[in-house]
Amino acid sequence: MAIGKDVVPDKREFRVLLLAAMPKEYDLVLSWLEQPHALASFDTTAYVGSMGTTECLLVMTGIGKVNAALRAYQGQLQFQPDLVINVGVCGALNPNLTLGSTVLSNAFVYHDVWCGDENLYGQVQNLPAAYEVSSDILETFVQTSPDLRQGLFTSGDFFMPEGWQLERLFEHFPEACAVDMESTAIAQVCYLHGLPYFSLRAVSDCPVEALHDSGVQVARQYADFWDDPLPSFQRMEAQLRAFFEAFRK
Repeated sequence: MAIGKDVVPDKREFRVLLLAAMPKEYDLVLSWLEQPHALASFDTTAYVGSMGTTECLLVMTGIGKVNAALRAYQGQLQFQPDLVINVGVCGALNPNLTLGSTVLSNAFVYHDVWCGDENLYGQVQNLPAAYEVSSDILETFVQTSPDLRQGLFTSGDFFMPEGWQLERLFEHFPEACAVDMESTAIAQVCYLHGLPYFSLRAVSDCPVEALHDSGVQVARQYADFWDDPLPSFQRMEAQLRAFFEAFRK
């Protein structure tokens, strides 16, 4: 069902579709919205609100590529956004990223897709090998958050990849910066519909350490992050608000 006319103001505002996978991420992002109200017409948890003068639809996608792609499609169809943003947590693949820091995507790839020798590793046949974030988005963040690290996001249906999976990932994507389970699937949907898109995520754990141990330490990092995630999400909120103000000028 489409969003009712009582939800969409007569004057066309700048609209952003915010996508968060898990309830823990979603609840923290919901606190960013002013005057949020639930959309009963949406078949998953969804709220409309604002961040300053930016109108936002926040949708909880669920975990994984299929859930993310489905909700991204539904959200863009119903809300007709000007921009799509994926917000949440990620695993750090770059050793210079610290726990709790935030990282911005400059491109997206799959680390678990292989369509044969006529394609690059990670490439869905007849689609780009990587989905790039537009230069105007990246340049705006350079202006508003100059210390925010940008890098390649990799996605696949593995939670905390094991050492052998990471070795294969780095074999194909040595420049990889972060790993998650949704962002590239959303990028594919946005590419197919001509929508600008980026992902901003907080580092909850460092899977690259699984190359040197059993991964127990990585799992502990992830659990410990959720003891106090608020500072990271407050940082992302400030970065997004500054971005919105500059990007719309």
